[in-house]
Formats: sequence, structure tokens, C-alpha cells
Amino acid sequence: MDLPHHSVTQTPIYSELEAVADATLLVDNHAHPLSKAAPSPLWSILSEATTTPSYPHPACGTLAYSRAIRDISGLLANEMDEPFTSQPAPMTLTPSNSASPPSPHTPTPIPHSETTASDDEEHSLEGPSPADRAIEQQRATIGVTRLATRCFGAAGIAAVLVDDGLNMPEQMSLNEMKSLGIPLVRRVVRVETEAESVLKELVTENKDGVWRRVARPTSPDKKPRTTIRATMFRQRLHQRLSSLPENVAAFKSIAAYRSGLGIDITCPDEVLDEVLRETISSASVNLNSTESFRLTNKVIIDCVVHVAFQTAKQRHIPVQFHCGLGDIDERLEQANPLLLKPLMDMVPDVKLVLLHASWPYVREAAYLTAVYPNCFLDFGLAIPTLSVRGMFRALDAAMEIAPVTKLLYSSDAHTVPDAYFLAARWGRRVVAAAVAANVQSGDLTVSEGKAAVRRILAENAAGLYRLPVQAS
Repeated sequence: MDLPHHSVTQTPIYSELEAVADATLLVDNHAHPLSKAAPSPLWSILSEATTTPSYPHPACGTLAYSRAIRDISGLLANEMDEPFTSQPAPMTLTPSNSASPPSPHTPTPIPHSETTASDDEEHSLEGPSPADRAIEQQRATIGVTRLATRCFGAAGIAAVLVDDGLNMPEQMSLNEMKSLGIPLVRRVVRVETEAESVLKELVTENKDGVWRRVARPTSPDKKPRTTIRATMFRQRLHQRLSSLPENVAAFKSIAAYRSGLGIDITCPDEVLDEVLRETISSASVNLNSTESFRLTNKVIIDCVVHVAFQTAKQRHIPVQFHCGLGDIDERLEQANPLLLKPLMDMVPDVKLVLLHASWPYVREAAYLTAVYPNCFLDFGLAIPTLSVRGMFRALDAAMEIAPVTKLLYSSDAHTVPDAYFLAARWGRRVVAAAVAANVQSGDLTVSEGKAAVRRILAENAAGLYRLPVQAS
């Protein structure tokens, strides 16, 4: 039977752990850049659904959207009537019995959302209400820079690892994001995007047309013609990944989107070579233009992951994997982290991070962290896009078997700064609640619970990625 969230948050144990969470600066182990454009609507960051003119956006009917509207309303209360300050009023989720003095690192808090929205201001589940649109207008009037300063000031972030492979319009650079109030920003490199660039470069540079030739029989004095393309592709991709700057903290694979997580790194180069030739022939227009080129062939994607692991081992960095929920073009059953088990058996010396709580495959992912020393689990995207009870249950389920030392905070925030704030706000609350439940059940002492909160929110990621941060 699931432990009700509210019964945990009304306890003195929760209040103590909440205070620890609020005093811990977050290490966000997976996020995305902001856009310099006017802030997108809040519903756009809370759902992967597509929009059509015939229907309101599905996110508008979700519990996460109802909660987010109130949270952002509270964050921006009095913003338009008073001079801008990054020091809003204190935040309380439940009455706190803790008498501990605030840490000098405590993130700037905000009022709890229940104090900022009345019943007549509630939004319509059928779409944005006038009150919702007023909040969206306020966000647009403030602008992305001022909104970011407000959100980051309230979020309390020590470091963010940014996957910049989305290539969104007017995407901010890592330095631009750092200037908005994030002390440390490191890069996460999407390996499939790098592979697409490598393939275009090789075809462009090729002088003798080897990329489009049909395979020839092997001769005693020459390298088998059947592996030339495969060898060139592997070598160039390895060279590209190896030469990336030192600010790269991790590689990331989106194989779940492209061909699924059932990755086989034992495919012979002869097969890869022929697949490359066929891919070049079918994509020649894109490869010879500035148009985007998207690799989806499983043989090539599996090769890319193999090279990424080889290079990650040399660079001593982890490889992150998109797992579980995602965009509508994903086949969810192919994003089950259990499909990675054969790969994990073959690469015990490279650390893997399963992203997004692998939701709805949370327990499957937690099991992998329990049996593979090199496997870690983050819970971004699940927080803040699930309901409060859903977020609590996801982390609570992971903690049934996952080592506390293997759980990582992230926001998976993108495009707008509100996403960073919402994830930080509820990440702290949910971690405190899930750990409190396990203290209450006798699995942890209060002291161990406090250490677990700090580990999950910051220390585990700081150690995994070797980040020079002080989180508390």
C-alpha cells in the first residue's frame, strides 16, 4: 500500500528534512538551454504532447499545470508593482518545527502557492483561463532575462549540466546561462548529433567516392573494402568525441528515440560498412546541404553508442541515456531500461545514468542501480511533470531497492527558466518527503535521512561528475 504523501509532510521528521533540503544548493545533473525568445507558455514545458487547433493543449488539464500556475503566480507576486529583487518572502510547504538557523547557502525561497491563488482564480481544465493568461502576460512583460534571475535566485542551484543538442531557436550559450546566476555550468554532449555531423563531414571530404561504392572482395594486400567506411566512421567519431573541451561532463545517448535501447555493440564492421553505404545513398540530398540529417538506423546507432563508451572510458566521464517517457515520436516500450542490461554486462567500467526516473519503468531502473555498480538513476522530468503524489511514489518506489548513493536530482528543464524553478521547488519537497517516509518506517535514522537528502540533491552528482562545488 502506498504511503499517503500528506501523512509524511505533517511530521516533525519531514520538517527537519525539508530544512536540510532548503539549505542544500542543487546539482542539476541534466537540463537544457534557455531560449532568448519571449517565454513560452507554461503548458509547453509540462507535457510532451503535440498541439492541434481543434483541441486545447492536454497539459492544461493536468495536475502539474494546475500546480505550476499557482507556483509561478506566487513567485511573481508583486513583481510588477515593486522594484525587482531576487529576495522573495520565505517559503513553507507545511508548518516547520525546525529551530535550526538558516544556512548561508540557503536558496532564496518563495511563499507556498496556496497563499497566492483563490478559488475564483483557478484555471479551467479545458484550457488556459483568464487568470492563466494574465500570468502568462506577466511572464512575457518581465522578459526572459529578468524571469531567469528571479527563477534561479529562488531555485538555489550550485551547478547545471546542460545538454545543448536540442538546437532550439535563439538558444542561449552555456556562458549566457551562467551569467544569469548559475555558478557552474558544464556541457553534456549528445552523441547521435555528433555522429550526424561526422557523417556529413566524411561524405563532403571524400574524394574518391568510397562512401557510395559497392563492397568489393577482400584482397591479400589491401584492407578489406567491406570495412573502409566503418573504419573511417568509427575513427572520426572517436576523434571528435576525444577532442571535445574539458567542460564536457558527460555524453548522452538518445538511442531510445532513434532505434531503441536494445543496443548490440558486437555488430561486425562488414555489416556496418554496408549499412553506411545504404544510408549515404538514401540521404545524399541532406548530406550535401545544410539541412538537418537524422540517423535512425539501429546498426549505426549501436556503433555510435559503442564509440561513445570507448571514449567515455578514456575521458573518465559517464554516459547518460534517455529512458522512459519522452516525445510523441518515441516508442515507449523501446525505452525500457531493462533493454540496456546486455550492454551493461559488456561495459562494467563505464558509468551509466538512466534519465527521467525511466518513468513508468521506475522499479526496473532502480533494480539496475542495485545490481550494477556503475549504474545511476536520475528523476528529472518525472519531477515536476507528474502530480505531487506521482512524484512522491516514483522516488519512493526507486528507494525500495536503489542505493541512496545512486540517486540523482535533475530538472530536465528547457526553453524557459520557470522549468528550473518548478523542478527545484518540488524536487526538494519530494526528496524530503520520500526520505521522511523511510525514516518513519525505520529504514533510516534521522541523521542518515539528512545525509540522504544532501546526497540525492547534490553530493551524488558532484562526485559522479567530479564537479568543484560546495552544495551545503
